[in-house]
Amino acid sequence: MSAREEFLGERYRVVEVCSGGMGEVFICEFTSEGADAADDRDDGEGGRKRFVALKTFKRQFFFDSATRLSFEREATTWLRLAGLPHIMPVIGIEQIDDRPFILMPAVGAGPGGERSIGDLLNHGPLDAETASAYALQLALALHTAADRIPGLVHGDLKPANVLLMGGDAYLADFGLAFAVASGRPDLRLESTWAYRAPEFWGEQPRPVSVAGDVYAFGATVFEMLTGRTPFAADAHDREAWAEAHTKVEPRAPAGFPEQGMPAALMELALDCLKKEPAARPGDFREVLDRLTKAYEEHDPFGHLMLLMRAAEMRHVFGEHEQGLLIERVRSLLLMNDPRQALEELEAVPSDQYTADLWMSRGTALSLLGRDEEALGCFEAAVDDGGLAPDNLVRCECEYALSLKRLGRFDEALKVYERLLPEVSDELMPNVVVNMATVYLQQQRGDDAVRVLEPFVRSRPEVVGAWANLGQAYVFVGRYDEAERAYGRALRLAPQEGRVRVMLGALYMDHMGRMEDAWAALDVAFDSGHESREWLTRMLACSLLLDRRETVNGLLYGLKNNFPEEQGKAMLDEALARAEELSKKYSGGAAEGDGEAATPADEEAAAPDESSEESAPEDFSGSDAGTAEPRAPSASGDGDAEEEHAPPGLPFINFRSYGFQDFTIDFYESPDVPDFLESFLREWRRATRDPRIQSMGSLRGSPFYFARCPGCGVHVLTNRDAGYRIRCRMCETVWQTEPLREASLDAVVARVSEVLGIQQAAEEIYGLFVNPSAETDLAAVREVCEAAGMVELPNDRFFSMYLFKDAMERGAAKPGDPWTVWLLSGAEGEAWAQGTTPRPVAAVVRTLQSRIRGVRTLSTSIPAAQKDAIEMSIHDLMRESEERLRQLVRSGQAGAADYRELAVVFDNQGRLAEAEHMARAAVAADETYAEGWGTLGKILFRLGDFEAAREALEQSVALDPTSAFDLRVLAVCYQKLGDDARAAEVFNRAVGLGGRDLQL
Repeated sequence: MSAREEFLGERYRVVEVCSGGMGEVFICEFTSEGADAADDRDDGEGGRKRFVALKTFKRQFFFDSATRLSFEREATTWLRLAGLPHIMPVIGIEQIDDRPFILMPAVGAGPGGERSIGDLLNHGPLDAETASAYALQLALALHTAADRIPGLVHGDLKPANVLLMGGDAYLADFGLAFAVASGRPDLRLESTWAYRAPEFWGEQPRPVSVAGDVYAFGATVFEMLTGRTPFAADAHDREAWAEAHTKVEPRAPAGFPEQGMPAALMELALDCLKKEPAARPGDFREVLDRLTKAYEEHDPFGHLMLLMRAAEMRHVFGEHEQGLLIERVRSLLLMNDPRQALEELEAVPSDQYTADLWMSRGTALSLLGRDEEALGCFEAAVDDGGLAPDNLVRCECEYALSLKRLGRFDEALKVYERLLPEVSDELMPNVVVNMATVYLQQQRGDDAVRVLEPFVRSRPEVVGAWANLGQAYVFVGRYDEAERAYGRALRLAPQEGRVRVMLGALYMDHMGRMEDAWAALDVAFDSGHESREWLTRMLACSLLLDRRETVNGLLYGLKNNFPEEQGKAMLDEALARAEELSKKYSGGAAEGDGEAATPADEEAAAPDESSEESAPEDFSGSDAGTAEPRAPSASGDGDAEEEHAPPGLPFINFRSYGFQDFTIDFYESPDVPDFLESFLREWRRATRDPRIQSMGSLRGSPFYFARCPGCGVHVLTNRDAGYRIRCRMCETVWQTEPLREASLDAVVARVSEVLGIQQAAEEIYGLFVNPSAETDLAAVREVCEAAGMVELPNDRFFSMYLFKDAMERGAAKPGDPWTVWLLSGAEGEAWAQGTTPRPVAAVVRTLQSRIRGVRTLSTSIPAAQKDAIEMSIHDLMRESEERLRQLVRSGQAGAADYRELAVVFDNQGRLAEAEHMARAAVAADETYAEGWGTLGKILFRLGDFEAAREALEQSVALDPTSAFDLRVLAVCYQKLGDDARAAEVFNRAVGLGGRDLQL
């Protein structure tokens, strides 16, 4: 196992990977503490080790719509069958990074390493008792599955898809259950040839039916009894298999028993293998009846034991039905199947609904456009009182989303404003992102930008925030920034097809870049996205670009997949959009004027491996606060404001100091039991308001209590002692004087602790500055040097760290100049974690006043780590080189280690050694996309464009989400004289993450 596969997400430590066809299964140890604490787990027999299996599609099929559709159908089908006897139980669906995973119990290996009947058959035929037991269990699984989902066809029944746990057989792998039924011609989605019924081999195969599963069942039983398939053919010769299934009659081997259970089982298998579907048993009810009859005649006790085991399974699943239902519905909603989720919920009597079920029902109804009904469900969930705190937040957020969809915007905003001070940091993205969607629905782009810009700086990992920020930028006409925001969202979550449609719309409607728009929309479809907007935009774009094959395919889809009236309306919409865009850009004034962009300018500097951005968050959520919102004072001088009526307690007031930092006045009695909770609630409410965020940072001065001489109210403040204050309760003007009492000092200490206020004497501040033009660097140096700051060379590791962080947070733009400055913390200066220290804030404000469009990012590190600040990239590379060389010498290096060493050599300009290590990486693991990508980029630097092309093609075949590798591949095609292919690949790279990619 290479290091790159050690963990899936935070909770699953990978111990084995099983790969085949289009899918892969990760056998993982579930670690409840997460990756950081995984090494402390208990390895004893009574310990906490729990193993699960997670199944997904291979990354190389990320943009294969047929594979993705097959997987989604498998997941939803398997979920609906949860709890049936001898169906492999599915725990749920997990979204990890950018792929969905089916979560199920891990199947432990038997004495010979076997996990399935297929594995057992590698050692020869099964004894009659075992074969008949597995046949009965398999028939029972298929019969009950057809009862749960009428007309269900498994599609790929074979021994390898029957797993073994506790001596029993469990049917698994429903990947072709509906993909075959969809009539797709893609041969990769055919059932396994050795078990494929004769009627599916002709030039015009018959529609799929249960008869095909009955045939595959017969082939499986035959193989269990004999140790071989009913027919023999070259594994890779499709025509030979077609000949065998359609013309060769299977027979029992010479000497096979003619009496008893083996004979009855063989007779059933041969009847199932009849050439004509009508000659086979009609369904698995009939198969089960025949098996029951054989058991009653030859082994009635064995039959009773098998039925008792099946009944026990039903009982076990029945005891957990409520929890399984909740998880099943959650997973169906995650897989964007609200209709099926609602069907599951409607099978439950309303008097048995829990709060969680009411919330899930509301979500499903809302997604189906039935928001009036959804509101009642969300209200019932809250009134029930049974929601866990986080789910209560999510429920409130979903409630507000339904209000938004109904056009009740003010009510929706009030919900989110109420949630802001109460919601946990973990669920904060749900509130902020959804609040922004309300603003966008109202066409209030400026308000959405005001909310989202500071948020993405602090939480750059939230996909929905970047997507909505891109849309907000479109509303206010900031199109280049919109492209960057969409690109950032897509690099975090390349599976988000709807964001690609937004990007395509930006290119079409505002930038005139039709080739880029077409590429974005094409990738959206490949990632599984289909919608009315996608179809009409794709058709309009294809018409403008004269892509006739695509136009014909879309017209066919409109005619055959939609009612006539709806199809005509969509066609008219596409034609109108194409005509409008043609008129808009016919003058050639638009950027790009519809021509395909070429990568000619992209190879001015050779690609730099170290500058790559590493590529997943939730688009919905909620919180259940109860207090009415009170807007904090956010004026330049808070205490100068006149109040006609005093605010109620508790109350928080902010006072800005020259727009550089602010102080707090918190009005509340220190004797109330929940003083700290009350303070934090008001603090969160205020500091999550963009007006307060624009005031700078909490001032680095100590807190203390003072008392108003007029009304006697206590005020917790960090103003300078003796400072004039106007009481917000009684309007008395007085000068603050600290109250020195042990009880009050204890409260002050607790407040300072929760705010993370600390002395800064042992800290070093770092400031990243990104001016928009090279000519502004002189002004940056003048301001920073005047403040006593020292410039840090850009080749230092700390500088590169800040640069990468600034890129991720949107505080830097590629290609612009940048510089990093250091400042030692002043003795006695206090500051709160997560805020800008006071002396740095002063520098930032000065820079903002002098340099238009400057972007900054600050941080701090302990002074004890000063040596680390001074470490250059070259020093770090030398340390890495020694560590990796040691791994190579000891024979412990894996593919990821070889690649890392190749990157070290590459950055040092030692290209021959870098190539050698990169080739070692792909030799160690031929499926390692990053290894191939690194090799291709090194070969590019060496000028071997043909070899670079081959390596990069291998990389993007294994990982089609790598926009960076596609950009370099495009330049390779251009160097080799294939301009058409270069433009095609370059446009696809743009469609993956926008034009603004780091090279």
